[in-house]
Amino acid sequence: NFACHPILGTPRTAGNTADMTGYASAVIEDNLSPGTIALFVQGCAGDINPILYKDVNVPRHAEHLGNRLGLSTLKAIRQIECTTTNDFSMLHKTLKLPRADHTSRIASLQAEQDRLVQALTGTSLNLKTFVPLLVKYKLSEKYPSYYSHGYLHDQLIGRDDWERLDAENRKNLEAYIRNIHTMEELTRVKTNVNLLKRHQAKSEALNATTVDAEILGLRVGEFTLVTFPGELTVQIGLDIKQNAP
Repeated sequence: NFACHPILGTPRTAGNTADMTGYASAVIEDNLSPGTIALFVQGCAGDINPILYKDVNVPRHAEHLGNRLGLSTLKAIRQIECTTTNDFSMLHKTLKLPRADHTSRIASLQAEQDRLVQALTGTSLNLKTFVPLLVKYKLSEKYPSYYSHGYLHDQLIGRDDWERLDAENRKNLEAYIRNIHTMEELTRVKTNVNLLKRHQAKSEALNATTVDAEILGLRVGEFTLVTFPGELTVQIGLDIKQNAP
C-alpha cells in the first residue's frame, strides 16, 4: 500500500504503464520466495505526485522510485512478525454521500480569471525580442546594451541615451515576465474551471443529490484495510488511521 500517482512512465513508452508500481513489484518478487506475487493497493494519493515529475532536465523514468519503493517494502517485511490468529472480520456498506455543488467555486474561479486578464499589461516586446533581450541584460547588468565605451562616452559628453534605453528595456522586461506568470496562473485557473464544470454538468445530468460509495473494511488480527471507490487525499487517509478503532 502506497499513496502516490504512478505517472512518471519511462522514456521509451507512451500511455499507461505499470510505472513505479511495476518496478516495485519486480524488486519484491525477485527477492522473496519463488512464486511470490506482489499486489499493489493505491493509498490516499489524491494530492500526491512523484517528486520532480515535471523536471525538464532529466528523462522521466519510474524505475528509480519503483526500486526505492520495492526496497522499502522488503525492509518492512523483515520487521513483520507472523502470528496465528482467528481474529477475522469484514464490513461492507454502501454509503450515500452528498454530491458537491461547484457553482460558487466556479464563479469564484471565473472572477479570478477576469482579475488576471485585467492584470495583463502591454509591452513593446514579443517572444522573439524578449528572449535575446533577457539574456543580454542577464549577461551584463552594468553595460547590457553596448560596449562599456559607449556608456562612458555618453557620460563624458553629458548624455544618457544608453541609460534611458536600459531603463525602458528593463521596464518592458519586468512587465513581460509579470505577464508570463499571470498567464501561467490563468492556465491553472482555466484548467480547474473546466474540470469543475465537467463535474457539475455530470452531477446535474444525473439529477441526484447523493452518490453511492461502496465501502469495504477488512481486519485480520492487527491488520486493517479500508477501501473507498474514489481518489481520496492524504489528510482523509490520515484521519481514517487516527480514528480507526
